[in-house]
Amino acid sequence: MENVFVNSAGQIWRNENEVIHHGNRAIETIGVSSSRSYGTAVLSTNSTRGFYHWFAERLPALNWSLQNPDFDGTILFGQHAQQFQDKTIELIDHPAPQFERIDQVAWCEECYIAHSAASTLAQWEYFGDLYQAIGERAARLSTINTADAIYISRRDTQRRVMVNEHELEAGLSSLGVKVVIFGEMSLADQINLIRNARLVIAPHGAGLSHIAAAASGLKVVELVPCQMGSHSLRFNFARLSYARGHDHRLWLEPIDEAINKWTVSTPPLLRHVENMMHSLG
Repeated sequence: MENVFVNSAGQIWRNENEVIHHGNRAIETIGVSSSRSYGTAVLSTNSTRGFYHWFAERLPALNWSLQNPDFDGTILFGQHAQQFQDKTIELIDHPAPQFERIDQVAWCEECYIAHSAASTLAQWEYFGDLYQAIGERAARLSTINTADAIYISRRDTQRRVMVNEHELEAGLSSLGVKVVIFGEMSLADQINLIRNARLVIAPHGAGLSHIAAAASGLKVVELVPCQMGSHSLRFNFARLSYARGHDHRLWLEPIDEAINKWTVSTPPLLRHVENMMHSLG
């Protein structure tokens, strides 16, 4: 599109009578003077609901501009963009395009839209090199010791609390599994751990998004708290694994949604993990 106004919510218009995209809500900034002007821009301002939606959906939609050394433009994030978006862009090895946050209204002479959807996972050959490049730079920057088997702990979050996670971590550690908390380390360390692991065990959560950067053949055990009828809502990481050629297994446990807590059946899970550890050789 040419000669358009855009705002932090991802809405696009030329004037009040020519609205191109409103996102099913009124454009409150029509008539507001633009604070910045851009020659060529890529609009990627829709609010990101979490790391998965950024790393596995929105990032590949930007691949054509991120991996194109001849692209001379600016990627526009919204004012509520998360820090992990900046950190990801910084891991691109060659000089990355400029990216900026827009707080109100910007004017673009030429504007591209980065559409994203889970269906892009079926087109991995078009953007797999982007994750490879990010992974290679993460490996050079990382300072953490890697391991064949890791457990991504969620004890640093209050969402979907696993009541007996300390017990599970102790049991996994006794089997030689490295317990990590991604919230306490850099993005480079997180990605490097995943790239070098052969087995990843983790509760359902954003930490599993990093498997997008892992090599094919990775074994994944995803611990999924669920209620009857809610299983279909929690297959996003399994779909990501399928696209990447991973061996992905779901370990289902009931959750009490009233208190947002759940418990893992530790003995059978540890036996299952021990068998998988033996299969690693």
